[in-house]
Amino acid sequence: MNKKLIFLCLIVPISFLGFTQPKEPADYTQGVNLYKEKKYDAALPLLMKSIAQLKSSDNPDKSTLASCYNYIGLCHYSKDNYTEAITNFYKSRDLFFSIGDLESTQVLLKNITLSFDNARDGNIIIKSNVFDSSDAADIYFSVTKVNTLTDDSAIVTINEGIQDGLFIGSEGNIVSSYAVGDKPGRNANEFLGTAKIIELSNYSSKAVLYFYKKYKGVQIFPKDLLTLKAYSVIGVQKNLFYEIAKLNVLFLDNSREELISKKAILFNTDPSLETILLRLYTKEINSFYEDIKAYDTVSSFNTPYTGGRFKGYNLIETFKLT
Repeated sequence: MNKKLIFLCLIVPISFLGFTQPKEPADYTQGVNLYKEKKYDAALPLLMKSIAQLKSSDNPDKSTLASCYNYIGLCHYSKDNYTEAITNFYKSRDLFFSIGDLESTQVLLKNITLSFDNARDGNIIIKSNVFDSSDAADIYFSVTKVNTLTDDSAIVTINEGIQDGLFIGSEGNIVSSYAVGDKPGRNANEFLGTAKIIELSNYSSKAVLYFYKKYKGVQIFPKDLLTLKAYSVIGVQKNLFYEIAKLNVLFLDNSREELISKKAILFNTDPSLETILLRLYTKEINSFYEDIKAYDTVSSFNTPYTGGRFKGYNLIETFKLT
C-alpha cells in the first residue's frame, strides 16, 4: 500500500520546527531520533517511558507531552496500526489545543484524517469504531462508479461500507449532485429515485437504484449522491459539524486543503472537537480577512451589498462584522 506522501510533508517539518524538542527526558530525545531513523519498534518503548516520566512531574510540560503522543502516533501510523495511531493523535491534539497551539492542533487533525484514509486504502479495520444498530442516520455518500444503467434502474458503487456504518438493505435515494451540475433531463440537487444497498464489504458497497417515473432514462454519473441510512458510532457527538458532515460537505482551509475529513467528524466521540473546529475556522476567517484588506480598492471587495443580511456592507466589512 502506498501511503499519502502529504503526511510526511506535513508532519516532519512541523514536528521538527514547531514541536518542543527538550533535553529532558533523555528517553524522549532518543525515541524521536529512532523514529527519524524509521526504527519504530525501538522508538515506541522509549516514547512510552517518556510519557510516564512527564506525567509524574509536578508541573509537566504539556507541549512536550503532546509532541510525545504525536510521535507515538507516527510510529503506529508507520506500522499500519491505525487504531493506536488515531488514539494517540487524539491525545496529542487535545493537549496542543489546551495550551492554545492551534497550528499544531490543525496538524493533528490532518494526521487523524490521513489515518482514516490509509486504513481505508489498506482495507484495515479501525477497532475503536463500534456502531449502534439502534441508531441510524441519513448520510450522503458519493457515487464512485456507475456499474450498469438502464432506462429505469442502475447499479452503482460507493467507497463506503461496513466500516462506515452501512448495512445490507439500507435504503434511501439517489440525488443529482452540484459537483456534476445540470445534465439533460435533470438539474442539480434533485431526488431522482430510490437506492438500496445490495452488496457490502468493509470499505465498499453496491446499491441498486430505481428511478422515479418522471426521470426514466436519466443519466447517473460519478459524484452523484446516495442518501442512505447508516449506523452511528456509539457516543458520537451530534453537533453542528456532525450535521454538516452528514451532507458530504468538504471541510477545507484557506489553501483549499482538507482540514478534517467527513469520516473523522462522523466518528468523533469527543465533545471538545466542536470547540476546536470553531476556533480553527475563526482563525482561518481572520487570516482571510487580513489578506483581503490589502485589496480594499478592488470594486468587488468594496461595493456594498444591495440586499440580504449584510445590505449596506461590502465584503471586507462583512468579514469584519462576522
